[in-house]
Amino acid sequence: MYMERIEIPAETATRSRPKALKLAAGVAFLLVSSLVMAPWLCIVAAWFALGGVARAVAWLGRTIRDTLLYAGELVVGR
Repeated sequence: MYMERIEIPAETATRSRPKALKLAAGVAFLLVSSLVMAPWLCIVAAWFALGGVARAVAWLGRTIRDTLLYAGELVVGR
């Protein structure tokens, strides 16, 4: 089946916005983004640190349990 290309009649080009407005909007956006990103990065870093501490505590607990079991097997045998 033959399909023709669909062409939408375009209106005349609109006037582009001034560069000063674009620069001001870009700077404002980056400032607001940095205000949001800094606390978010701190929260993520704290989350990773907390996860590392939790893993270390769990590993230490398993190590202590295994050591106590080994010591008990030395005394009473398997």
